Amino acid sequence: ENVVVEHRRVVFPEEEGDRKAVLKEATSLKWSTANHLESFPKKFVESTQAFLLAYNRLRKGYIAAGFMGEDGAPDLGILPSEIILRVIELAAPDIPYILPPAEPSTSE
Repeated sequence: ENVVVEHRRVVFPEEEGDRKAVLKEATSLKWSTANHLESFPKKFVESTQAFLLAYNRLRKGYIAAGFMGEDGAPDLGILPSEIILRVIELAAPDIPYILPPAEPSTSE
């Protein structure tokens, strides 16, 4: 039986005797600098690059001018890089972590 919910196909496990199956929601892949390029959508990677370029420009201005931005108000450049990485991590889209299919066992 095919069931569609929110434009997604729902697959029900086949019954196998007394064996019970439990469907769980896929866990999300956690963002890191190591998996940024290969695991996340191109649009997110490009927007992150633009965000980091803006941060870098503001950071250089902050170091050159002191504690305030060009207009005298604090800006993004005052934040340490650890905070910027956390902002990117929180902005990362949910990417479900799906285990790769098991390879068929070759018993000889």
